[in-house]
Parts: sequence; structure tokens; C-alpha cells
Amino acid sequence: MRLSSFVSYLSIVATVVYGDCAHFDENTDYPGNDIGSTKQAKAENCCHDCAAFNGCKAFVWVPRDGGVCLLKSNTSGKYPSNGARASTIVRSVPPLSGSCPVTEADTDYPGNDLGRTQRSSIDLCCNDCEATPNCARFVYANGDCILKSAGGSPAKYTGATAASFNPKKQTQAPAPVSSNATCSAFDENTDYPGNDIGTASQPKADDCCADCAAFPGCKAFVWVPRDGGVCLLKSASSGKWPSTGARASTIVAPTPSLTGSCPVTEPNTDYPGNDLGRTQRSSIDLCCNDCEATPNCARFVYANGDCILKSAGGSPTKYNGATAASYVPKVVTPTPAPVANTCSPIDEDTDYMGNDIGTTSRSTAEGCCADCEANPSCKAYVWVFRDGGVCLLKSAKGQRASYKGARASTVISRFPSPPPMVGCLPIQEDTDFPGNDLTTTFRSAAEFCCDDCTKTPGCNAFVWSGSGICHLKTASSSPVKSIGNRASVIPRSTNAVCSKFEDDVDYPGNDIGQTYRVKPEECCNDCADNRDCTAYVWSSDYGGICYLKSAKSDPYPVKGAKAGTFQRKNPDQPSNPPAPAPSNVVAGSFGTYPSPTIAFNSIPNTQWIAKTEDLVIGGIDIMKPFPLPSPEEMIKAHDAKPKPLLEATTNTYYFALIQSIGECAMMSSSSGYSLFTYVTSTKICVVHDFGSPSTSTFAMNKQQAPIALQQQIPMDFSLGKNTSVSSQQDCQKSCNQIANCAATTFSGTTCTYFGPAKSQDGVSAGWVIDPIVWNEKPNSMQYITMTMRSINLSGYSTQNGNAKTVDDCANAALQKKTQLFSFDTSKKVCTLASLPIKASMTLQLYNYPSAPAVFTNFDLASGTTQQTMSNTASASECQKLCIPSSSGCMGSVFNTQSKQCILHIPDYSATTTIGWIIPETLTSVVKNPTAVNFYVNAHQDDHELFMASNLYDSFSKSTTKIVMIYMSAGDAGATNGWYQAREEGTLASAQSFVKLFGLYSPLRKTETITMLKHQITKVTMGNAIHYFLRLSEDGMTNLPSKSASPMDRPTEKYANVNELQSVVIALMKAEAKGIGNAVVNSQQFKDPDHVLHAMAGQIVYDGVNGDSTLKKCMTQNYFWGYQRWLDTVNMQDPSLSTQRQIWWALNRAVVKLYPSNSPWYDHCEALGRQYLALNQAGTGTC
Repeated sequence: MRLSSFVSYLSIVATVVYGDCAHFDENTDYPGNDIGSTKQAKAENCCHDCAAFNGCKAFVWVPRDGGVCLLKSNTSGKYPSNGARASTIVRSVPPLSGSCPVTEADTDYPGNDLGRTQRSSIDLCCNDCEATPNCARFVYANGDCILKSAGGSPAKYTGATAASFNPKKQTQAPAPVSSNATCSAFDENTDYPGNDIGTASQPKADDCCADCAAFPGCKAFVWVPRDGGVCLLKSASSGKWPSTGARASTIVAPTPSLTGSCPVTEPNTDYPGNDLGRTQRSSIDLCCNDCEATPNCARFVYANGDCILKSAGGSPTKYNGATAASYVPKVVTPTPAPVANTCSPIDEDTDYMGNDIGTTSRSTAEGCCADCEANPSCKAYVWVFRDGGVCLLKSAKGQRASYKGARASTVISRFPSPPPMVGCLPIQEDTDFPGNDLTTTFRSAAEFCCDDCTKTPGCNAFVWSGSGICHLKTASSSPVKSIGNRASVIPRSTNAVCSKFEDDVDYPGNDIGQTYRVKPEECCNDCADNRDCTAYVWSSDYGGICYLKSAKSDPYPVKGAKAGTFQRKNPDQPSNPPAPAPSNVVAGSFGTYPSPTIAFNSIPNTQWIAKTEDLVIGGIDIMKPFPLPSPEEMIKAHDAKPKPLLEATTNTYYFALIQSIGECAMMSSSSGYSLFTYVTSTKICVVHDFGSPSTSTFAMNKQQAPIALQQQIPMDFSLGKNTSVSSQQDCQKSCNQIANCAATTFSGTTCTYFGPAKSQDGVSAGWVIDPIVWNEKPNSMQYITMTMRSINLSGYSTQNGNAKTVDDCANAALQKKTQLFSFDTSKKVCTLASLPIKASMTLQLYNYPSAPAVFTNFDLASGTTQQTMSNTASASECQKLCIPSSSGCMGSVFNTQSKQCILHIPDYSATTTIGWIIPETLTSVVKNPTAVNFYVNAHQDDHELFMASNLYDSFSKSTTKIVMIYMSAGDAGATNGWYQAREEGTLASAQSFVKLFGLYSPLRKTETITMLKHQITKVTMGNAIHYFLRLSEDGMTNLPSKSASPMDRPTEKYANVNELQSVVIALMKAEAKGIGNAVVNSQQFKDPDHVLHAMAGQIVYDGVNGDSTLKKCMTQNYFWGYQRWLDTVNMQDPSLSTQRQIWWALNRAVVKLYPSNSPWYDHCEALGRQYLALNQAGTGTC
């Protein structure tokens, strides 16, 4: 039985709910290809019209003019269209006698197209291919079976799956040797690399099966056409590799008998852990037999031909391509006496999808009622006619789906009677309000939806569907008839007042939403309900639509349109400050030496989100778990461009899985922002961008002087003002006597107080001000700047520098060999200053904790605020007390005679930036390495994700040279700067490591080297060397069959995999020469998770083991990748927490060059894992 027929117990038919049409694409149009139209009030009725219309293959229903079906000859792409519902005709399935046993994930075969069909499952493409003359393979993508003739080469195409068609043929079985074993269908032109345990000579591949069956331990074989034909016998089939002429197969174990069943499958699902073993089967059906035959087996996961047998326990996770199923032993129970009125009337030809908790055997559906009622967890059941009749018991009434012959019912007593509705108008039966969806809840009756809607900010209507879903809506659009749906609205207490209409006018742009309204007057209330709306335009399209807008733009003539504005009132601001009360400000810090320490302040149970707003930021409810990507989405993000993280309409960044409020403060500070909100329960960090201040704002700083805030705080957070305050200092002092006062502004005699809004328990509003910025000019210098700070230079030797920018001023200081510089941004004046000499003084200016800028026998002259510290025994201990985000200090001076420690704090100045040049005192390379650690991978960030613990150890050792070799550019097919951003990311993470340990200079040096006639970019940064080969990902993927060029050198060619391998090995030999402790870290390749990961690992493994020197001297480590990145966290501190820091540094560098991306979002849940797949020890000198 093929996979599709196994899945089809219930779930496969759920994709065809209405007649012979596919499940709807909601809010979607299929543009073009129109061949006709019909009028239908419901989208479901379009299916019949399309099936009856000659040439119609798809349709789009739109809600205009009471409902219109747009009939189409094809589906050429998809386009968002609110309210539209699109579907395709599902044609009959031709019979199948052959097979398509082997699929190639993320693969296309360009060209040779014979045609295409549309199918809900890849399995049905095989039938279409057999029915199409000359069809040899197909590619399945986005529901299309693209049928192709033979020929062509594979090319990477994410999301597509290719398969070849094998016609049924009669072959003479080989003479038996000592076994009746059978073997799977051949994988043509395929090798199973490794695991060789023997060979046999056979002229035909078919004869290898008997040889393998007779050889102890043999589970697979590969036949190759050399020497008259050779069978390579193998202990396992670990991955596949293209090999022209090779034919690979596996032993098919005898199938145990089956008495139980595995009735329900879970597509794209894995249950990590609890493995009991695995078998290899050509069909998922046979896994159920193996599970029954295996003690303690409760479920299995079928993937890539493997039945992975598992005991009970574990939680489901998404894994594309895998299918999970639970084993249900056969249970025959006596039929309990039926109880009258226990179950609801039976729904014929109906399934309630999901929620299965067990099965019983009954000859009739009525017999299931007592079984369900006897199980305390059972609330519903579905009876299906197989094996004499089976009752599928369910813990809930899931979504209703059409299933011929199935009979469904519920236990009446387990669905509580709905309460009377409070705050909603009477329910409208058989009614839908299309569009305007806000969110969904799950309720057994429509009446329960009312309470959900009244408690959900922005909800003004709801529609309950028979499947038990409450569709909460921002507005009630024009009602349409929809059998089984029940709808209601929340009555409006007052109507909004808007401007008079401008007729035949549009306000282009600034769209933030839309609602469907028959009358233009109804748009006003919709605009008032959306807190960001100040203008709207009504159009007669789709029966009437309101385009809601954040601002009114210049009018533009559009016939029939009507435009209006809504005057939104600003919340009243308190004129008087709250009564005096003890301050609720709490001081905190994050990070310990040698990591930077970030000091911050916060107020518990508050938020930097105005009281007029809800806790939904950019569509994310911060009080609910963050919607992190699935494993499939993480893999795609590792191969492509990640998701944006700036929500422009909310001026907010948000970050997921943040472990503490301190880590949130660090992220806020390093992103260049000051204000943040942290939610402990969901671990969401919200970073607010309220813009630059128009007046000087000073934030309270517990146990320290107030510090200038480089962001303005909106008036939404004003606590009031005092108009008779004599000074800035008195203004700040009075803030400390207001419970939730966080900051002040002072003008004349008016002191204005600001503080966050009250919030729930576990929510904290915080602020952080780190005035230090570390700067680097590659191949030149590093320097520090403090924006909006100044020192009085009257006691210094000064000179003017020719500069128009801060960077120019720093260059001038380097050229003139002065230590300090000051730049007035308003006057474009650069002043250079030399430090005064003073014996017995050690001046240390802030750089990073492990390597401050040390000036022995130098001092700072007057011009700063000085803070004397006690109990310091050395200059280094003194400097550790300088935490710029706490005191605002720029450095320390330690008197070596008196042991006095003084911190120096510059003054606030709105238009001045000060800075200092960092002297190069640390060495820039490892001069006499005793060890070399290689990280040779496909992508720039593979070692940070999969090998971070080893990476930490490498950087921590002063005599270890670290060499990274990146084979691909990591471009994901993009040519707009994405691979350059990924390179900057990995360099930033390495620089973060170098600065953490303080052993070497973090200043980078970039050069171009030549290796075997190939030019390669080399970046050296302390004890880390990076080689960027920059082959495009598509080019490297296709390298086994055609040449490829580096992204930055298109005229240069790597002819094949061997040439790439030669360059990689040559680089390794050059860097390892003469060193006795050499280790290479790469990616395991026997169980591929990504074609380039496996390819990189195979290149390293074959290259090292094929070189007589490296094979002996080099220890080899090969690590798991995607397969384990959601397994148990197994890293320990300090590498565990350091990985988070270096991944954050990588994220910041990527975002700087590619602002629409968030590597943090895409991979934060995968951090903390390092799983070794293979270790091969080496000894001796290379």
C-alpha cells in the first residue's frame, strides 16, 4: 500500500472538503487566466460551476455584488486579496502499476516539461506521470505536479521535491543462495557512502540481493559496473550520494503479522527521543507491523524510508517530510448497554479531525456511544467501516471534515450548556461576516465566543463555525449567508465623529488595514476602532471596502472614492505630579568580568506601552509564548534571508527567549536604544524606539547620579509637572520622591516627570544608558567614542584637527599621535588633546573589560566629575569599578603610592562627542602556536550554531591558532548583499570571542592570498584566521556535475569537487605545517541534514583521510546539525552563555548591513546544543 492510501484513513480526504475541489486558499487571488464568471453567495458553490465549465481548472470567489465566482483556466501564482477565497478542481486519479520510490528533497530538474497537474499530495503525481506518455520524472512544488521527460541535471530549489517514475517490469529472480530475503527497489545512479563490510562479483545488480542476505550483518548494497560488476556489501545505508551507473538497494526484512492498528497519522511531525530502534520499509504501512512486533513500542516516525520505533512519551515537534503514527493494540470489549440521550444525533459522512485517544471495535456507530461515555477523557467519536467497524475515540470535537461513510457524534453531557451572552447582540443564524479577522479561540458553542470577544481588545464582532472555532473580528462586514455559522456583534456605545467626505478623492499610501462596508459612512467607526487610524478612503470595490490609513496624504482624484479623516484625541496629560511616595526604581546589572557589565534600572509591574494600547506589539501578543519558527522554518532561514524584526507601525523591536531582564537590557543597549519592556512569563524583550530627544531628558539611576537619556519619552508617559522648580538638580531630586518616576525634563522653572504605565505582574519597564561605543577601522586602528559627552580641555595641550566627522577627527588624532579628541557636531570643530604626564599614576580609559587602554604615568587633567572609590589594591581592580552604564565613567586613575582609585565622569553636552585612540599593545597573531584548530564548513555561521563549545575552548587558549574555512558564500541565491552580511556576522562573533579573552588584538586585517591558482579572501583577527571561498550555494551544490565560480570572482572556476577539495586541503596543510596538535571540526555527512553540510563534511573527511600526512596527524570531529538542534541542551557554562553573546554579536552585525533580518529570531531556540557524530583521533606533527 502506498503512503497516500495509509494516510487517507481520515486526514487525506480532509483536503477535499467541498465536492471535488481543494481546500480553500483564504484571502487569496489566482491572478489572470479568467475564462468566465458565475454568481454564487458562497464560495463552496463555485466548485460545481467550475467543474461544469469547459476548461475550468480553478476559481476565485470574491464578495462583491453578493458573491462572484471567477472561473479560470489555470493557477499562475498567488496574490493576497482580502475576502477572496481560491480553490482548484481536483481531477480523478489515474491507476498506477509502477512506482516512484525515491524522492529528492529541495530539488528541481529544469526543462523537459511535458505538462502539469494539481494534486493535494505528492503521491498522486506518480499516477499522473504513468498516465502521461514519455514521463520519466516529476517535480512537486506548491501543489503542482510538473511532469518531465528524461534528461536534465538536478538543481537546488527549496520546497520542491523531485521523483523518478519506475514502470512495473517482470524480472527473473536470482538463484537463491541461503535466504528468501527480498530487496527494495533500486536507487539508480546512487551510492550509500561508507559502512562497507565486504564485496561480491556479480554481472547484474539484481544478483547482489542474495549475496547481501547471505552475508552476516549486511543490510544494504551498492552495485557498481567496474570489473564486470561488483556488489559493495554494507552494514547500513547512511545517506545517499550521486554516482553514475551505481545501483543501490536495501534488504527488506520479513513483515511481522499485525493484529492492532495505527489509524491516525500526523504529517510533518517528529517525537524526539524515546527511540527503541529502526527498520527500513518502502511503505509507511509496514511500520505498524514492526511496532507491534517490538516490545514497548507505542508509536513510530516514518522518514526517508526508515521506521523509527519509539516508546510512549515525548512531545510532538514539526519536522517536514516525517510522518508520526501511534500504535493501537486490538481491543475487543463487550458492548455496554446503550444509554438513552447519551450522545448527539449522528453526523453522517463526517470526521472530527484530530484529538484521537484510542479505539474500540464496534459493528455499528451507535455502539461507539457507550464506549466513549465509559472513557472519562472521551467527548466525541467517529466510526469508520474497516476491520469490521472501528470507533475512533476523541478528547475533543475537532474541525469537521467530509469523509464518505464515516459517522460522528458527541457525548452530550461533556459539552456544557452555553451561558447567556452579556454585551453582545442576539446571534444571527447561518451568517458570516467575511474578512476583518483578529484572532481565533476554540469554543463548543457560539455563545461562549461573546465572552472571548468582549475581553479581547479591538474585537467588535465574531463568527462561530460548526467546527468549534470563534473567529473574532475587528468589525462586522456585510453579512452573507453561510449554513452552520453563527454570528454576533458588540453594540457600539457611542458613534465616532469624522470629517465631511471628500468625493472622488483618494489619500494614497499609509494603509494600515481594511474593512468591508456597504456604506461609506460606516468607515468612520472602523477608523476610530483602530488606534493607528486617522484617515480612510471608501471604494465600491468588492461590494464596498474601507481602506484605513495612519495619515492623510495629498488628495488624488479617483472616481467614486470617498475620503475622510478622524480627529484622534491625545490622552489627557496630568498637570500635577503624583503625591510623594518611595521610589519603585530597582537597580540591576548583567554580565560579569571578563564580559562587559551592563547596569540598568527598572520598575516592576510597569510597561513602556501606553495605557491606551493593548499588549499586542506588531501582531505579537507579548503575554503569550512567542511564535518561534518550526524546525523546517529554521532550516529555511539558515539557507535564506531571515524575517524582519522592526515593526514600523509600533516603533518597536521584540526579541524572543530572552533569559532575564538583564539580558533584555544588554540587547537594548547594544542595539542603540534605552527603553525596554520585559515579560518574565513569556521571555519576550520589547525594545522601544521613540526617537531622538528634542529636550534634555535625564533618567533616574539608582544609587548614582542621573544620566542623560538619548531617547525621548512620549507624553503618553507623563506623570505630571511642577512649574516652580529652581534647578535641574532639584527637578531630578524630586523625581526620586515619586513612586514610578523614571525620567525628567527641565525647562525654565518647569520640571516634567515621566514614568512607565502600570502593567501586570511579571512585566517590567526598564532603561539603560551605555554611552560607550567601540569603533574599528580595519587594518588601521580601534577607538572609543562617547556621544553627547564633553570634558573641559583647558588643562590639556590641544591642537585643531581638520575634520568634518567624528571618524575624521579620530583619524586626525591617530596621525597627530594624540590620545584624546573632541568633536563638536554643530560647529564641525575637531580638537585634539594630549594627556598630561604624572608619575605614580596609572590612567586606564575604557575599551573592553579584558583590555582597557593603559597609560602608565599619565593622568586626566581637570574637566571631569571625579568619584573616589575605596578598597582597591591595584590599577586593574580600580578599572573594573568603571562601569560606564552605571556611573557614566570614561576611565579610572590609580595612584600606585596611595592606592587611591578615582573614576572620571565626563559632562553631558548635546552636541559634543569625545573619544580616545586605543594603543595597540596586544599582539595581532599567534607567533608560536602549539595547536591549530580548524573549523571547515559550508556556511559562515555553522560553527557558531553546531560547534560552539569547542569554539569557546579554541579561543580561550593563548597558543592555539584558529582557522575557519567557509566553502560556500551562504548567499541563498541572493545578490543584494546577503552573503556579505553573513560574513560580517561571523567576523563579529569571532571578534566578540577575541575581546572576551583579551589575549590578542581584535583589529581585523584583510588581504587576498592565492592557493592553487585560486584567489581567496583572508581575514586575520588575533588568533583567528578566516578564509572565504565564496562559491555560490547553487554552484557548490551542482559542483559534482558542472564547474562553479566564487561570487566575487565570476571568471574564476572550480572545475569539480576534487578541485575544491584540493584547495581546502592545501589551506589546511599550509596552516597546520609543523604543529603537533591539529584538530579539524566539520559537519557529519552520513545522515545529511543539508546537502552543503554533508558535502562539506564529506570533502573534509575524504581529503584528510586521502592525504598521507593529515590522516595521521589530524584529529577529526564531525558534528550533527539540524538533526539535533532541538534536542536536549547539553552545553555548560561558560560556553553556554557565551554562545548567546556571540550569536547576539552576529545578529547585530547582520542587522547593521541587512536591516530586515533577524538571525536571533530564526535560531535562538536552537542555541545550547553541540552533538558530536564522529571522532577520529590523530597524533604526531603535521
